[in-house]
Amino acid sequence: MGLAPLPGGRPDLLVSAPERAVLELLSDVGQSQGLEEARYLVEGARSLCMDVLDILLAHLKRIKVPRLAHSECAVNPNDPNVQMLDIVAGALG
Repeated sequence: MGLAPLPGGRPDLLVSAPERAVLELLSDVGQSQGLEEARYLVEGARSLCMDVLDILLAHLKRIKVPRLAHSECAVNPNDPNVQMLDIVAGALG
């Protein structure tokens, strides 16, 4: 879920859809990804689909990503992508 062929590239090479990429990015915060850089990239993400985020977040086994998504809304309350992450993460508890 959340994988698609590289646009204009090799059809056998799968890359993450934007929604999955954002969640992967949040998962790496504190390990190989800094919080500020992750925040900047989430703000710049375009056209995230709430339905896809909902499905992907429902399959998470760790609480770190929904918590980070929820906390980002407090920092960037006017960013629509962050608001969407917060709504979906909040629904998961």
